Amino acid sequence: MFWVQTSLPKIAANIHQNNSLFYLQQQSLPGSDNLGQAIPDAAANLTQSQLTSWAGNHWILIAGIVLVVLAVIVLFLVRQILINSVLGLIVFAIAKFVFNIDLPLIPSLILSIVFGLAGIGCLLVLKFLGVL
Repeated sequence: MFWVQTSLPKIAANIHQNNSLFYLQQQSLPGSDNLGQAIPDAAANLTQSQLTSWAGNHWILIAGIVLVVLAVIVLFLVRQILINSVLGLIVFAIAKFVFNIDLPLIPSLILSIVFGLAGIGCLLVLKFLGVL
């Protein structure tokens, strides 16, 4: 027999173990009847007081516009970097497995992720010149 008591919400649970089957009994504690209504009321009052202090504040408007613009820029840049990296990995796989070009694995993967197509292109030029 295990006894578990949680602090939020104030519910005591008595857990019995019987051949890998668990039974959960809940016991209402004093004051737990009003708990379901007290939390939403407190959250509504807190939210209303915060909204009234933020209403009409121009710095909040400026911060919101700046964050939206930054989000659009970051998404555009991350999308371009991700596409370039994926294309680099695809070209690396084609060069390695289809054309059987012996490229070093770890440097090729790093260059294809960081520089994309240009990294694999540099490795192919170095391979042609006999440096690799």
